[in-house]
Amino acid sequence: MADALLDGPLKVTNTLGAGTSITRGLFLEMFLTSQLVIVVYFLAVEKHKATFLAPIGVGMSVFVAHTVGVYLTGCAINPARAFGPAVIDKFPGYHWIYWLGPFMGALLAFVVYKLLVVLEYGTANPGQDGYDWEMNSLQEQWLIHGNHVHHKVGPPTSSDGAAPRPMAGNHMGMQDV
Repeated sequence: MADALLDGPLKVTNTLGAGTSITRGLFLEMFLTSQLVIVVYFLAVEKHKATFLAPIGVGMSVFVAHTVGVYLTGCAINPARAFGPAVIDKFPGYHWIYWLGPFMGALLAFVVYKLLVVLEYGTANPGQDGYDWEMNSLQEQWLIHGNHVHHKVGPPTSSDGAAPRPMAGNHMGMQDV
């Protein structure tokens, strides 16, 4: 159907651009894939306050990869994305770069991610998620309002069976201990 709708030959395969060698194409696929996988690791896998925005960052990463790579390698950055069109094109001789490049890129991204986790990358910019600020704020409130520990009131504990009265300044049956 697409062939009938479009003029000229249908070009859906990943092909190396003019002047792009097989070696250059392999490493371009590797680095484009690794930047995408690193973005996924740090925006979607690592949980933080902005995790809900991960799809925007991942989408922007794919956009950048395609903007850079589409004229150089066809920008597969995913073997599954390269496989279908390669079947139609009867697997060009250099198709292996669209399998090996993304595999090497994913491996590179994994090594970089694990290295940064081992080196505790979060200490380079403490408080980036605001948790330190929130904890300091909670500690200040704790110091200002006294160091009381609040527990839920359980079943009546008085000898006459009546429910204990809430203490002044507490809400919903909370009692200072």
